[in-house]
Order: sequence, then C-alpha cells, then structure tokens
Amino acid sequence: MATMYSITHDPALLHGGAIDIYDWLVSTGLVDPFTGDQKDGMSIDSCRAGGASYTYEYGVLVQGLMALADATGNQTYIEHAMTYIQNAFRKFTKDNIIYEECDESNTCSGDGIAFRGVLYLGLARLYERTRDDRIAQVIEASYFAMLAHTVDGRYPLSLINNNNNFTGDNEIVITIGDLNLATAMIKVYQYRYAASVIPNIDAAINGLLPFDATIQGLTGCVCNDIGCPMGHDMECFNDSGHKDPSSGHQWAEKVSAILVGPGHQMMLFKPKGTGHSDWINGSEWFIGDEYNHNVDSISIDY
Repeated sequence: MATMYSITHDPALLHGGAIDIYDWLVSTGLVDPFTGDQKDGMSIDSCRAGGASYTYEYGVLVQGLMALADATGNQTYIEHAMTYIQNAFRKFTKDNIIYEECDESNTCSGDGIAFRGVLYLGLARLYERTRDDRIAQVIEASYFAMLAHTVDGRYPLSLINNNNNFTGDNEIVITIGDLNLATAMIKVYQYRYAASVIPNIDAAINGLLPFDATIQGLTGCVCNDIGCPMGHDMECFNDSGHKDPSSGHQWAEKVSAILVGPGHQMMLFKPKGTGHSDWINGSEWFIGDEYNHNVDSISIDY
C-alpha cells in the first residue's frame, strides 16, 4: 500500500491502509519495534501473538517500512527496520551467514531457500538506504558462503553445510533466492569497493550522474560524432549567449550530444538561417537526424 501511495498519492492507502496496518501489528504484539521481535501468527482462542519467526517475514517487513518512510517522510520507520534486522541477525546468522532452522538438520528444501531470498532482497534495499556495516558484512559473508557451497555448479540449498538433496522444483526456487543474494552483493560491492565515479562531463552525458553546474561551472557543452566519452571533440561554455565553434573545434559538422546545465537552456541553429530547434532544457545524448548533421551554431539562454 505504501508503495502504491508513491504512485497514486491516494491518502486512503496510508490512513486506513499501510500506517494503520503497521500500527495494528505493533499493538497486537505480532511485531515489536523496540526488541525487533516478530511472530508468525495469532491464536484464534486467545488472540495472542505467537508462533515461530521466519526470515522472509523480516524481509517483507523491512521493505514495507522503507516504503512507509518514503511515503510519509517519517524516518522512524527506517529506525524500526534496523531494529528488526538486528534481531533477524541474532536469530538467523552464524558467523554472519544467513541460515534457516532446517539448515541444522540439513533438510532445507524450496521453502527455506525462498524465505532467505526475500530476506536477501530486504537486506539489499536496506543496505542501499543506510550503508550499515553489519548488513554489508552479513551480505558479503553469505554470498561467499554460497559460492563455497555450490553443488556441481548449482546454487546450494544451504549456506552452512553441503546439502545435496536437490529436486527440480528446488533448483528453480534456489536460483531465484540466491540471485537475490547476488543482487545484494552487487550493492555492497558498489558502495564498499567500487571506485567512486567522479562527477564529470562524460558521466553526465552518459546519464551516469546528474549534471551539476556548481561542480562544473558550465552552462552547457556540445559534442560531435558518437560523443565525448569516446574522445571526440567537445566544447564547453561557462556563460550565456550565441556560440560558434571556436578554432580547432569541429562540432558544427556533426552534433551527437549536448549537455545543458541546470537552470539553462540551449537552442541549435541550422546553417544560413534555415531553421532552429526549440529551446532544449535538458541534456540529450542523441539529438536526431534533423540536427545531427546540420548544426551551425548554438545559443545558450538567449
């Protein structure tokens, strides 16, 4: 519901919906944001929360809380999500490796793997939000345990022992579940190990980073042929006005990419006054055949 609210902005999805549902879960004791505990169900006779806890329930819960935080702006939901995950780690990790109770007896089958897969997805999303070191450690340890326990090139049923009790149905579920773990590991690699992408003109044109004039100090740039990142000609400007290619720049022969700084706009002119584009307010990688080979000059802002 909270995710749907971000699309529809229907307040009924929050008040009378996601917010009230979470409050009800807390009031019944099915979840406890102070201890991080979570129960699987309620007794019909006593209406008391009870039962076991499962990894997937924590994965679903933290993703719902992140959606609530996004929908309401209330970051307390993220704090609650962290409390639940810390408790999940107490229940479901050994040496930072995720496991289910069935791992103890080496009897895990499809359900146990599917359950872990939902938790992996929740961990990936929560780590991307918080960059919490413990979450990263659990994801990384679990990922390398998965690699160490592969069976004949197949994803393992267990991350802590060599479970060979495969069936065809298991393999499908295992693949989906452990692909979620691989996705989580990509997030850890991105934020812990990968070199930072330095804001620059090439990254902006490729759509890898937003263009920030406060970093670049630029009003706009024009690139020729297949674009600046391939080493082709580029000319950038720090002011507004009408611009012709300066000496040594050949972008008038072919324009393939333009970068327009925030708060600025650019107009492309065909040769000999034969026409011009509308004002372009955002960066474009490929302008289109009409202007791709027929730009004589540009104007920035006026």
